[in-house]
Amino acid sequence: MLIKKRFYNDPLFKRRAFYASLALIYLFAFRGEIWLVLVLIGSFLSVLLRPNVVLPLNIETFRAMLVLIYSLGGVAVLFYAIIYVISYFVLPVQTHAEHLKVYDRLLLYIKGKHGPATFIKDGAKIASPEEMNKRGPGVILVGMNSAIVLERKLFFSPASAKVNATTDDVSKKAFRVEGPGIVFTGGETIRKVVDLRNQNRVQPNVLAMTRDGIEVSALVFTLFSLSQPPPLLQVTYDGGESAEKISVITVDEKVITDSNGKKKRVKYLKEFSDELDLDDKQEIHRFIQRTDAEKKRPPAPPPASEKPGKKAAKKPPAKKPARPQPTPGAMSPYKLDKDRIFAAILSQPLEKAQSLEKDVEKRYVDWRDLPPRIAADIFRNLIAKYYYDALFQPESASDFPLGKVRGMFMKLVRNQGMMSFQVVRRKGGGFLTKDYLWNPEELEILPPRNFETPKMLRARGLVVIAAGFSEFKISDRVKDGLLDYWRSSWKREKEETLAQQELNALRVVSAERAKVQRDMAYTFAKLMQSSEYSREALAWNVYQSLEAIAADPETRKLLPDTTRATMENLRNWLMPPNPPPIEALPPPRDDDLPPSLPPPVDNLDELPPAVPPGDPTPGEK
Repeated sequence: MLIKKRFYNDPLFKRRAFYASLALIYLFAFRGEIWLVLVLIGSFLSVLLRPNVVLPLNIETFRAMLVLIYSLGGVAVLFYAIIYVISYFVLPVQTHAEHLKVYDRLLLYIKGKHGPATFIKDGAKIASPEEMNKRGPGVILVGMNSAIVLERKLFFSPASAKVNATTDDVSKKAFRVEGPGIVFTGGETIRKVVDLRNQNRVQPNVLAMTRDGIEVSALVFTLFSLSQPPPLLQVTYDGGESAEKISVITVDEKVITDSNGKKKRVKYLKEFSDELDLDDKQEIHRFIQRTDAEKKRPPAPPPASEKPGKKAAKKPPAKKPARPQPTPGAMSPYKLDKDRIFAAILSQPLEKAQSLEKDVEKRYVDWRDLPPRIAADIFRNLIAKYYYDALFQPESASDFPLGKVRGMFMKLVRNQGMMSFQVVRRKGGGFLTKDYLWNPEELEILPPRNFETPKMLRARGLVVIAAGFSEFKISDRVKDGLLDYWRSSWKREKEETLAQQELNALRVVSAERAKVQRDMAYTFAKLMQSSEYSREALAWNVYQSLEAIAADPETRKLLPDTTRATMENLRNWLMPPNPPPIEALPPPRDDDLPPSLPPPVDNLDELPPAVPPGDPTPGEK
């Protein structure tokens, strides 16, 4: 719903009402003097028409003219003095130059020739469209977490244009970056507003394809900033002085016991990690080589004025140090790097799908939309290297493959942004090793240095703080296919396990049968070799041995169901009603076996294949 703007809310109406009020007050205060001057002006016009008319020149008229002249001058001086005093309290300026600019803007506002007065908060402009369309000197109040890029249109003529002027020189003259505080503009327009806070962007439903052709989707997020300092990586050579041997080191703390038995906390080299790509490693390697070459270079000769025999020239007197001026945005919690902001705004890539649109804002990719797009591309390329099952098959309880992939993704995205490195080496040569106790006196630690190898986000001054992706999502069709594949593999494993168990059971049965056969052969051999008993007693002993063997619970599991009936029939057929008692034979021993019996088998794998009950043995065929 549009709200109709009242006429009394218009700034132009307010200014005119203010001027009219001052004029009415002046007319009322000096109405007598004004009347005398008006009579004098009327008489002067009458003299021009009728020469015989006498002008009313007297002391009262002359006094009225002086009063009006002095009153007008006094009002003007008082008016400008009041505006000058008010300018001290309108805006929180700190220097005299800024105060003069505020005074100038107030006068322009009174005259109606001022430019836009804008407030920037949280990276957004707060001003009406009419205010933004104004041209002329204006003022912008930038919030503590924002920055702006101002653009000035430059007009070059062939005579004044420099032939050797570069694009960067022209751009820096046409654009100006300002941070938190009060910014005075002089005919400039706001090209872009920048939010200095950490930016979090999310790319939902990013599709990727695994190495085995399974399509997955995940939510990819990135956390980046234009104001955070680049992360510092300590690097060193890991076993060789080549670019490929450069690794990132991690320093941690631990508690050790010294020779005196006292515990103390020390730093040590925890691990080496291969986190950098080859381009960054080569840059570090070249930097180390340049540093070593500069150390071997002889020192430069002293200037001519310092050579022996030369009289040193008089040094000019030292200038008095200038009074330090307050830095704009010094109270802001965010660091203002104008070069990084300049690179982020003026290096925006062109949007391919909207390159022909007339709207300039839509033709270019905003700097806040670039990191999530690059993170999505890295996510697709990384997932394409792995099989789907390999991402969810842990090698150990604490080693989950998907966690490693997430860590690798974070490092790949981080390496696309700004970073700095610090070379650490042993003094006098040698390489650092794992668990090395950190001793700064033995180390050569070079000053930090930013990476200069161009990357997509690094060239635009962006620092990636964190990046990651959510759990995978797959379509129902793919999910059903995976379940069928897993079900078939589980079924195959089940059948293989059952077959192996059945084979083991048959081996156990064969071993037990061989043991029973060995025991029976021993018993029968003892009975047959004995001549102390009659044939009836021998038969009774044979039957008792068979019955004792069949009564064993483990043996009964291996006998057919008809064994008991057969044993009862054998008792009734062969044995007398009251057989004589027979002394029990001692348990068999391996050395008591006849030479014709096979030795006992301890290893189940060495047994011959089991023969089901009822089939003839290999020797009976």
